[in-house]
Amino acid sequence: MGAVIITTRGILWVVLTVISTILVFTAVITPRWLVGATRNSGGYRDASISYGRSGYGTNYGGNSPYGIPYGSQLGDRYNNGDRYNSGGRYDSGYNNGWGRDRDADRYSSHYNSIYSDYYTDDKPSVGLYNRCTYINNLYNCASLASEGWGNNSGVFPVSWKVSLFFFIVGLGIMCITIAMAVMSCCVQHCFKKSIFTLAGWLQNVAGVLFVLGLLIYMFGWGTKRVERLCGRDSGSFMTGECSLGWAFYTAIIGIVLTFISGCLSMAAQKATTSDQVSKKIEEGETLVCLL
Repeated sequence: MGAVIITTRGILWVVLTVISTILVFTAVITPRWLVGATRNSGGYRDASISYGRSGYGTNYGGNSPYGIPYGSQLGDRYNNGDRYNSGGRYDSGYNNGWGRDRDADRYSSHYNSIYSDYYTDDKPSVGLYNRCTYINNLYNCASLASEGWGNNSGVFPVSWKVSLFFFIVGLGIMCITIAMAVMSCCVQHCFKKSIFTLAGWLQNVAGVLFVLGLLIYMFGWGTKRVERLCGRDSGSFMTGECSLGWAFYTAIIGIVLTFISGCLSMAAQKATTSDQVSKKIEEGETLVCLL
C-alpha cells in the first residue's frame, strides 16, 4: 500500500487549481463582460416633477412600470377639493399647475431614494452567451443561446460561439486536473507518467484555450450585437462607449492563475519526491506530512 504524502506545495497547488477554475467559471456564466452606459428612461427619477403638477397623481401612476397605485393614492390626497382646492393656501398653487408642499417633497424624495439604484446600478451588459437589458423599463437578463449553438448569428455572434466552446473545453480540462491534484497525495503516477507532469501540462493547455477564447470574444466586439450596446465607435478589440465589466477582469485573473497552477505542479512534484519524504517512507510511515 502506498504512502499518503501531504506537502505545503501540494496543498497550495490544489487550492490554486480550484480557485482558478471557479474564477473562470464565474466569469463565463456572468453577463458582465461589456457594460453599457447608465440607463435613465425618465421614470422614477422624474417623480419630483410630477408631484408638482395639478395632475401629478395620475402622471406618477402612469409612469410606474410596476402598476403600483401611487397615482390613485397621492392623487386622492393632493387633488382632493375638500382639502386643497377649498380656498386655502394650497388653492392658488395647485390650480396653476405648479404647486408643491412639504409633504409632496417628502413623498418625492422617498420614492426616488427607493428606486434610484434601479437606473444607476442596473446597466445594460453582455457576456459570453447572455445579456441584460431594459425591456419596457424592466431590467431583463436572458441567454443569447436560447436555441442552442444554431441560434441566429445576429443575436449570438459566431465568434462568441467559438469563444464559449473554448472556455467550456478548458473548464472541463480544469475539472479533470482538480481530481488529479487531489489524488496526487496518494497516487503519484498515471499511465507510467508523473501525475504532476500530466496535470500541469493539461492546465497549460486549458490556459491556452482560455486565452484563445478571450481573444476571439474581443474580436467579436465588431459585430452588430455590440454596436447596438456600445455605439458605432466599437469594433474588434475596441469597447466604444462601453466599459469592461468585472467578469472580464475575473476571467483574466482566472487565466493567470491557471498558468501559475501549471507551473506550481512541478514544484509540488519536487516536494513529493524530496529526500526527506523518501526517508520517512523507508522508515515505514504511511502518512507523510511536510508542512
